[in-house]
Amino acid sequence: MSAPALTLPDRANVEILKKEARDLHRAFQAGAVDAIDRIVTYLPRASSLALEASADQLTAFDLSRQESQHALACSYGCNKWEELLDTVRVQDLDTLEHLSDRSIQIAMREVDQLDLVRVLPTLSEKSKARFYCNMSERVQDFIKTEVSLLGEADEEEVAQATARVRGQLVELGRQGWMKWEDPGADRSGPAIVDLLAEERFVHMGRPLLEASESELAETLYHIAEQARVAGILSLQSLVGGAPTLLTEAVQYIVDGTEPDLVQDLVETRGATILRHRTVRGQMAIEGWMSIQSLDNPAIVRTKLETYFRDTPGKLMVSEGRVVLDDLLARLRESPLMSMSDEDWSVFYADLATIARREGIEALEPLLELVDDDEVLTAGLKATITDHLSAPQILAVMKDSVQDVRVRLKRREAMVIAGLAGIQMGHKPQDLVEAARKAAVEAGQRVYDAGYPHPAA
Repeated sequence: MSAPALTLPDRANVEILKKEARDLHRAFQAGAVDAIDRIVTYLPRASSLALEASADQLTAFDLSRQESQHALACSYGCNKWEELLDTVRVQDLDTLEHLSDRSIQIAMREVDQLDLVRVLPTLSEKSKARFYCNMSERVQDFIKTEVSLLGEADEEEVAQATARVRGQLVELGRQGWMKWEDPGADRSGPAIVDLLAEERFVHMGRPLLEASESELAETLYHIAEQARVAGILSLQSLVGGAPTLLTEAVQYIVDGTEPDLVQDLVETRGATILRHRTVRGQMAIEGWMSIQSLDNPAIVRTKLETYFRDTPGKLMVSEGRVVLDDLLARLRESPLMSMSDEDWSVFYADLATIARREGIEALEPLLELVDDDEVLTAGLKATITDHLSAPQILAVMKDSVQDVRVRLKRREAMVIAGLAGIQMGHKPQDLVEAARKAAVEAGQRVYDAGYPHPAA
């Protein structure tokens, strides 16, 4: 015989559970078979006790109150008494003000957002404040707007939403995620500090291709470290700098976005970056192959404009005499990859002008200033430094485009794996190892797919 599992009553509370534990203890001492069965089922040291044990045997067994509580907790599907108490506490939503910041953040991530919008207005002011102070500023604005737009919700809908929220919180409590603070704890929410001012986050605002994988791994390590010590919401200041794929991804987890959705959003953003870099890579190939063939500058510009114009534009040439120093000054002010498509095409037309007038070798000083464009750099070196043939130059530049694709996909995979680990509370070192493994696998997939057509 094995004692059946119990189901928590709808409005269970701590006092009711304490009474149940006392009743179980008394019933066991009185020799009730059901009580003995429950103790035997959930208490290892009682496994040899007979269900029809005598009064003397039961007295000799000396069941403690703590053991009765443990058996009752296991009957309700919890691992220990404290976990059962946490499970029932969350049924009273107005006690949520006493939850830890981390527990509230977990709760908001797991609870359906529309249900939260319906339930929030029904909570005490203290409980509402605890929820809001554990949201990012962006989510606060969104939720408050939703609450305002919803207005006075239907009572039945509110009741159903409350039941669903209570059920989800109970399950989180059963899993051990709901932790309660000391009565005197500060409940103003997690402190937000300027993390971008710290040396350990120096690479946070750099585009993915500008930071090495080691630097990205180091940054992910410190992000995970910060989240474990002070909670995910403490990462909010990291998104205040230059917008990059990494800062966007951190914003998603600060907002409490589901891990699967974070991955989808990062992959979508990564795909946009990849398309841009692939097209720019193809433009670099088109432009440089035309330049090293000494094509007319107007033709070079027109070729590149086909990548971003629906209709052919008028053949144009640069006004005035183009000199290399002007181009170098232009690059110092605005790196190549930050230029618009229009400025890009003009730049290549100007390169063609100088190449036709002074020879390809005159463009060698560009090597120091176009390193943000790996494809053009590869073409310059192959042409001017290595003196390769046109087919060889083309092959080198295509390989460079593929290398950019590989590097972007590897870093994207690192970001996704790293942030997933942060959301799941993994140790920083374990998280970094998972990110590095994801990078290797992502890079291999790109290599296996081969060099894509630019329209792909």
